[in-house]
Amino acid sequence: MIVIKNKIKHNPKLKITYDSPVYFSIKEVYNYIHNKNIEVVSKLEKEVNKPKLSNGDLVDDTEVYFNKKLLFVTPSTTKETKASNGTFNGEFNRFLSRLDTKLNDERLQFLLNTVETDGKDHNTDYFQDVVRHLLGYEKSKNITIVDLSSLPFEVISIVVSIISRIVFDFAYYSTRYKTKHKTNETPFMLVYEEAHKYIPKNEESRYKNTRLAVERIAKEGRKYGVSAMIVSQRPSEISSTVFSQCNNFVVMRLNNPEDQSYVTRLLPEVLASYGGVLSSLESREALIVGDAISTPTIAKILDANPTPKSEDIRFFTEWREDWKTLAFEDIIKLINKNK
Repeated sequence: MIVIKNKIKHNPKLKITYDSPVYFSIKEVYNYIHNKNIEVVSKLEKEVNKPKLSNGDLVDDTEVYFNKKLLFVTPSTTKETKASNGTFNGEFNRFLSRLDTKLNDERLQFLLNTVETDGKDHNTDYFQDVVRHLLGYEKSKNITIVDLSSLPFEVISIVVSIISRIVFDFAYYSTRYKTKHKTNETPFMLVYEEAHKYIPKNEESRYKNTRLAVERIAKEGRKYGVSAMIVSQRPSEISSTVFSQCNNFVVMRLNNPEDQSYVTRLLPEVLASYGGVLSSLESREALIVGDAISTPTIAKILDANPTPKSEDIRFFTEWREDWKTLAFEDIIKLINKNK
């Protein structure tokens, strides 16, 4: 409710729900919770149940709690200064401690800092720029790469969930707009690299929102022009709901028996025998099955040009080279810069 209240404060002319993609200030929300956590209410006859500040002022509208951390009167049982702790006094101690840690974590400032490079605060209008950037319309690029490799693991799932929901919601309303105005369709594809890291089968709460967002795209996305490519080295660890909606499979060599068995079960019954070749595929060979190809095929995947930075290092080739000096000082500086 506090988040909704803050969204309404910053967007008074809009109809707001909890999921509304509009601006709110996480720091103001923190201030509000902090003030609720230490709130003291007056019990004097003319001031009954009104929060009372240390300077004697009464709080008529708790919206002032967003502005800054306040000081309240001391609880008292004496007749002249009677006051007691508020309903939520002390209830948010642990939550505030965790939230404070997150707000002060330098690694999370890209997500929590709401100040633009020109010094201005973000607002709801900035959301249009975010969507343009995600969909490649900022610089007219067909592909947008969101690099999450440097993010702390505890926020990767959150970021993936938010991006998935933004793209799906935009595509949903875009379809409605295009139907009404008879404009051309513009489909999108979301590629989830290392998908087992954030849409696993397990029911841990930290993965719930991401799993629901990706499963929704897998089940409903085609109607609105959103498709998903699930990429993983451990298919057996990925949500079965997501995999069950896949129409095409490109399967490279799998050595893990559990992964082999899982992929074999996903194949149509008449093609189950192909599962036996998964462990014997050569490097860059892949079994291709699905609507995109008329018959199951083992194909040779060509080398990328240019080669991506994710290409495996050639260990034996490098070890045959002469002794090389590492730039320890520069590498350590880079580590410290990104921590």
